[in-house]
Amino acid sequence: SWGLEGSQALSQQAEVIVRQLQELRRLEEEVRLLRETSLQQKMRLEAQAMELEALARAEKAGRAEAEGLRAALAGAEVVRKNLEEGSQRELEEVQRLHQEQVNAGVERIQIHNGELG
Repeated sequence: SWGLEGSQALSQQAEVIVRQLQELRRLEEEVRLLRETSLQQKMRLEAQAMELEALARAEKAGRAEAEGLRAALAGAEVVRKNLEEGSQRELEEVQRLHQEQVNAGVERIQIHNGELG
């Protein structure tokens, strides 16, 4: 049997897993908030785009300026999508690493239980 050292090692592993779960929850919340913000921003961008389209129809003289603004809105949308995709990739990587560490911890516990049995 492992004795006290084995118990302490398992306890430390459990603490590490708990901390990782807390970090994972924090990252998930961050991504959720980012998605929420992105959705709100998308809705604002769509409303602005509709306003710009109405303006372009109403004022031929302002057409060139409206096109420039529309291009800027499209650029902002690209930036928003890139931010969202980057956060999603980061979350998936953290989840993958966490799963590997949980699996390693479970394996240690199984080995420990096998030695005790």
